Amino acid sequence: TTDGLLHVYHRLFELELEYLEDTKFLPLMQDMLTGTWQQLQTELAASTNDDKSQSLLRLQQYLSLPLAIVRSLDYSTENEYSTTPRAYFQALDASVVEQNLANLTASLPADMAAAAQDELTKVLAADQVTNSAFTGQLHDYTQYTPRSHYNKNALGQAYFKAMMYLARMNFATSNPDEQLNIRQTYDALNLVAALSASQQLATWRRITQPLNYLVGNSDDLSVEDYLNFASTVQTPADAAALLPQIRALQKPQIMSAALIIDPAASKSAVQDSAQAFALFSQRFTPDAYIFSNLTQGDEAADPGTGEKLPSMTTALAVPTALDSNQTAATKLSAWVKTNYPQSQNVFAKNLHLLENEFASWGDTDWSANHYIGWLQLLNTLDDGKPLATVDPSAWADKELNTYLGSYTELKHDTLLYAKQNYAEMGGGGDDCEVLPVPYGYVENNPTFFRRLADLTNANLNWLARSGLEVKDDNQPSWYNGDAPITWRLESFARDLDFYQQIITAQNDNVSLGEEDYERLRHSFGQLAYLLTPVFNVEQTERMARSALVADIHTDLIGQQILYEANAVPDEIFVAIDDVNGRRLVRGLVYSYREFTDSLTNRLTDERWWQDVYTADGQRDTLPARAAWWTPYFGQ
Repeated sequence: TTDGLLHVYHRLFELELEYLEDTKFLPLMQDMLTGTWQQLQTELAASTNDDKSQSLLRLQQYLSLPLAIVRSLDYSTENEYSTTPRAYFQALDASVVEQNLANLTASLPADMAAAAQDELTKVLAADQVTNSAFTGQLHDYTQYTPRSHYNKNALGQAYFKAMMYLARMNFATSNPDEQLNIRQTYDALNLVAALSASQQLATWRRITQPLNYLVGNSDDLSVEDYLNFASTVQTPADAAALLPQIRALQKPQIMSAALIIDPAASKSAVQDSAQAFALFSQRFTPDAYIFSNLTQGDEAADPGTGEKLPSMTTALAVPTALDSNQTAATKLSAWVKTNYPQSQNVFAKNLHLLENEFASWGDTDWSANHYIGWLQLLNTLDDGKPLATVDPSAWADKELNTYLGSYTELKHDTLLYAKQNYAEMGGGGDDCEVLPVPYGYVENNPTFFRRLADLTNANLNWLARSGLEVKDDNQPSWYNGDAPITWRLESFARDLDFYQQIITAQNDNVSLGEEDYERLRHSFGQLAYLLTPVFNVEQTERMARSALVADIHTDLIGQQILYEANAVPDEIFVAIDDVNGRRLVRGLVYSYREFTDSLTNRLTDERWWQDVYTADGQRDTLPARAAWWTPYFGQ
């Protein structure tokens, strides 16, 4: 099935991200933060300007949190034969982080040190939306709950919290409080100047440039936007004079801030007011852009229709807007009519504008980065060759379920920046009956398989150009791996070639030899070899789990979070009638769920597993499957 191959690719991409984050980005981030901190210390000692000194102190206060977090890791190994750090087997120790912060802020004024400690308490608790001790502005601390693949150990937990902080604790340019804008813009410009003077700009780029390819470009003002301004600023008055030019730069396309707004303000005005600078901005993705254009908070109603958009959304909007998927569009229309009947006209109006916008995208747009390439791959799911034995509407529903299941994995993998059970492969004794080779079947969608092969090869080419799998001085001394991602992607690409050969034979109505069918029978189980750990650690049952959960939208009005999730995969049985005879074939499909939960601690994979991997979890405690998908299930 396309489901099975998409799941394997998700697991490969997740391994790729973990490898880059643990062995490249994390040490680079620590170097960058340390070098910039030391530069601020040097400038502070030499400063005779009170405004500049206060700005430098605020920046040290700002950087103290992520630096305290990434310095808390134990990189030592168990013994001389191990290449895996102890942090891989540990959880992040809050007491060590707190002590690191106390050491870093010891030279700050007492009120600033206390504010830093208060901020750290909120970041570690990750359970409320409240004002920041640093900015005085509303801040969503629930975002600091490590989730996705980042909650496995201290390496992921530290990287997640530090990166999320550097992405979301931003510097305003268009807040209603103009003095706040001037102060924070002045601080941001001084931060960029210190980053450049400390020779850490190149380090920052070594993290951001890969993320531009893997996920997408910044949706906020970034270091590159401020570089030309930073060298000209000496005083807050200089920053105030530059604000009109800075405000003329890009506005955020995605609304991702907790704001208290004027109910009379338009949606566009509210979004423009969220313009800000971030050291590591979160990334623009088309699906988040879709949600941003189909939801709103307490802003004014649309003047054309007199209606307000909903504050909640559904993943059905993604295939509808991106690909004009008619199966998804029908279900999306029913969702709006049932849940938000008072928003039908404005929702339809904005959805039509989005469909037209994405319909105009060309090859350059769809190949802009890996994330968009994955979405384009999902758009091919409705290109498959119909089966005469299957009702077309039933198969369209199956492909929509596949789309949403894979989309859930994409959101899960990239959650910070924007199990499947494998059958045991056993062998019989000499006296066992030799059964005939079963005539398997590959889901007949040549376009999908070509596009998945293209995405895999594009990822391989990018890795080769980036040099990220070449051991260098920024790779931790404990890691001695050699190209651990490339060989996996190369092997996966060879398997995809084989599956395409099977599809060609199916379409030519040719029966292959028994060796090919035997290879097909074993091939999916053998893909598990590609998913072995990058690190030299024992494989566990946890590593094979395919169930996962990702939060994709926050509704502050309704105090709800929208989740996409996959449970243990379901089996699908399909009737086939071809040159090999009439038969039933079976495969795996996503067990996709969409649900909302209250705005408290965000759900992690580990919490989701408590419901999924229990004797009755599939029947009694999990959110229901989509109503349009449940009719296909047997009793």
